[in-house]
Order: sequence, then structure tokens, then C-alpha cells
Amino acid sequence: MKRLLLICFLIFGLSSSVSAISLIGSGISGAACNTVINQTTQDDSMSLGSDPNGYNQWGAQVFTSDGIYTAKTFYVMLAVNRTGDMAGQTVTASLCTTSAGHATETCTNADETLDATTLTTTPTAYKFNIAAGYSLTAADFAVRLYQSKGDYGDYVLFYYYGTGSKNMDYDDTPPDSWTTKDSTATAYIVVKDCVE
Repeated sequence: MKRLLLICFLIFGLSSSVSAISLIGSGISGAACNTVINQTTQDDSMSLGSDPNGYNQWGAQVFTSDGIYTAKTFYVMLAVNRTGDMAGQTVTASLCTTSAGHATETCTNADETLDATTLTTTPTAYKFNIAAGYSLTAADFAVRLYQSKGDYGDYVLFYYYGTGSKNMDYDDTPPDSWTTKDSTATAYIVVKDCVE
């Protein structure tokens, strides 16, 4: 009888341990999604691709990371000035290192481009993913946009906050000739450490 009780106790104890291990394991597999940068104030914009000769198709906003993160999703605020249908136009977004307060050519493009025909005239946050991850440290970085083409009537508006200490730049041949639209600004940027 004692032997039977001992066997039952061991089986029950082992079963409980296995259940506990399973629960812990399932908790680990569901990693949390954290917002690591969240600057959502905006009151101004710069235009991309607003020249019929294809100039000013690039824009970059400098932002500060306050720690070490892996960026997998980021959001920027965009709208469109549209007189035509913007057929065939796309927007490419990248995260870049900076030098002397401006974006460099060391960038990682988002996994997808944005079809410019989906943009609206109302400022809206648009999502871009880098599934492989982009490493941020406690330093300045830039979010860079490229509009594939444009003209005076059809162009993308890249929103930011007009109070701060960072550069909002645009040009047709970055990064060697960035033109600074605003040197006292703050980027609109939301960064998450998961793919949404």
C-alpha cells in the first residue's frame, strides 16, 4: 500500500512539473511588442517630388534613440497633394545612420514600398516593416523617404513637428547635397520592436 501511494505521488508530482514547464514555455514564446520611440506630434510638412523635373524626391527627418533597440516596425505621417491619379508612383522608406546631423547613405530599406495612389489628403500614419530588424543605439538616426516621381500637382507630404533641434532635409541627390527645410524640428516617428 505504501509503495502504491509513493508511486502515485511521484506520478502526480512529475505531471505537475511537466505542466508547469509547459506553461512557462508558452509564456516565453509569446514575446511582447514594445513601442520604443513614440513622437507623434506634428504641425508642419515638407513636400517630396514636387518638381516636374524630378527634383526634391528625397526627404529625411533626424530623430534620437535613447537606448539600444531592434526596430522592426516604424510609422511616419504622410499625406498627398493630388491633382492627378499618381499612377505608378511609390514611396520607399528607410532607416539610416546620420553624420553631422544629416542622413547618410548607410540605410536599410523597409521590406515593402508604399503605393502612392493609396495616400489621402488627410495626414495619416503609414506603417513600414523591417522584419530582419534594424539596430538602434543611443544616438541620432534618420527616417528617409523617396518618392519615385512627381510634379507640381502630385506629391507626397512628409509631416514633422516644427519645434525641436533636429534637421528636416530634402533633395534630389542625397546625401551629398541635402537642403535643410527646418533645423529646429522634431521628427514624427513611432518605432516598435516587433512586426505589426
